[in-house]
Amino acid sequence: MSKTILTAEQSEKTKSTKRKAAIFARVSTARQEKEGLSLSEIQLPRAKKYAEENNLEVAEVFSVSETGGQYKIRKKFHEMVEHVKKHKDITDIIVFRVDRITRNFHDAVIIDDLRLKNGKRIHFIDDHFVLDKDSKRNELLQWDMKVLIARQYLEGIKEDGQNSKMAKLKAGQLPWNAPYGYKNVTLANGDRSVILDGHKSHIAREAYRRYATGTYSVQSLAKELNKEFGTNFHKNNVYRILTNKFNIGLIVDKQTGKEYPHIYETLIDRETFDRVQDILEGHSTKRQRYYGVEATYRAMMTCSECGCTLTPDPKKKVQKNGNIHRYLYYRCTNGKGQHTGCVHSISETKLDAIMLDLLEQLRPPKERMAVLKKELVAKHAEKNEFYDKRRAELATRKQRIKERQRALFDTFMDSKAGGGLGITQEDYDENNIRYAEELAEIEKRQRQLDEVDQSYYVTVSYLLNLFEHAADIFKVAKVNEKRQILSLLLSNLQFDGENVHYTLKEPFEGLFLCPGRSIWLGMRDSNPRMLGPEPSALPLGESPTHFNYIILFGS
Repeated sequence: MSKTILTAEQSEKTKSTKRKAAIFARVSTARQEKEGLSLSEIQLPRAKKYAEENNLEVAEVFSVSETGGQYKIRKKFHEMVEHVKKHKDITDIIVFRVDRITRNFHDAVIIDDLRLKNGKRIHFIDDHFVLDKDSKRNELLQWDMKVLIARQYLEGIKEDGQNSKMAKLKAGQLPWNAPYGYKNVTLANGDRSVILDGHKSHIAREAYRRYATGTYSVQSLAKELNKEFGTNFHKNNVYRILTNKFNIGLIVDKQTGKEYPHIYETLIDRETFDRVQDILEGHSTKRQRYYGVEATYRAMMTCSECGCTLTPDPKKKVQKNGNIHRYLYYRCTNGKGQHTGCVHSISETKLDAIMLDLLEQLRPPKERMAVLKKELVAKHAEKNEFYDKRRAELATRKQRIKERQRALFDTFMDSKAGGGLGITQEDYDENNIRYAEELAEIEKRQRQLDEVDQSYYVTVSYLLNLFEHAADIFKVAKVNEKRQILSLLLSNLQFDGENVHYTLKEPFEGLFLCPGRSIWLGMRDSNPRMLGPEPSALPLGESPTHFNYIILFGS
């Protein structure tokens, strides 16, 4: 029996036995929507008209619109297949043409099963044939040929897409949607680009800045960002932001894992990114048995004898009158088995008292604060002159490299079109990567210069104010706020069973070892030595050597 389009005479004969049909329609790109495969203007109207002319009642419509995502296409396809299998009264499937329902041999097998095992008829409107379980050899050959052509067409599209993607990556352009903190835009000349998204980029920077302090887990950071900025982050969202190399100027091709420098503005500097990765790696490799316990000194202190972490150990005591008292101790995990007797432990109350005493001793005299602030004002004009000159030099270099990068791309495209100087793909890739690296280095120096500019009379003033009020803040601070204060001031916290050892971070250690400033500490070094030189006398970037201080329980 020939399975061609039903004639008007045949349609008239079958009106009394109207069958139910499902329509399946698909466009995979916006371009197909515009070029003769529109769902609303071509495929669906033609399918419904065909159903009416051939005495078919449309029972269900399945359509996939403007998505290159194979997952959505496959989901809709299988949804249609399961639906027509389940509803045995649906005997026909209407499709615009073969390549709208299948582009591979696996789908072709599924369609064959529908006609052979489930008795369905598949109508291909534009291809002018119908398949059912009684289809003849020439109709099946036509079906097989169109499946093969559709598959070849799909492979060609994939290859073109891959080539387009690689061309964009090598030019430093993003082939897909921008990550969180950025947004895709269309420029005045019609070109697509990626820029920082003001509010979201601020949130992303805050995520890096806060996590780099080492006082957060990814989960606690997500919770704080949600509360402060009204976001709806899961910890996985924050993790993706913190690990995305696009933020430091690199596009990572997920298929190959290869990295390509991009041409857009970076979100953060490489140093901050690397510090965050180190913290993430540390959290993933350590056994965090203290998670869920709100503790100020969690993961901040180790045993000086065995090197193991002191972990929170909550205790509670119920009195006879029913009152419950809760206590928190920090105990050495003894993970290395070096303690044969009792392990070292200390209460959080005693640790708080020790740290509060330290912060009180770091409070600078008011007269010294006034002198330091006056010195900052005196240096202001000199700093501005250096900053403006250096910033202008970097901006000029950056503009020159961008012009060369654009000229390189134009020359390469002219060469591909058969003209120009004949620059090869290898020459283009090599020079483009070099320009991208130079731009990244210039942007890094610009950020460092801006950070120095701000820190000169903003950060330094903040640090001085912190010294002045840190003890008062610590008394009323929440756990996470205490952790941030201590992480800013101290490193290498250790406990030996009797004493707490620590190291003051720079620039605080340098401040307290200078003549005239050592009085702020109010205590002697456990290993007395000659005081260090003034930090202003040291070359830029150098600082005094770290010293350890000890607070005795009874001191």
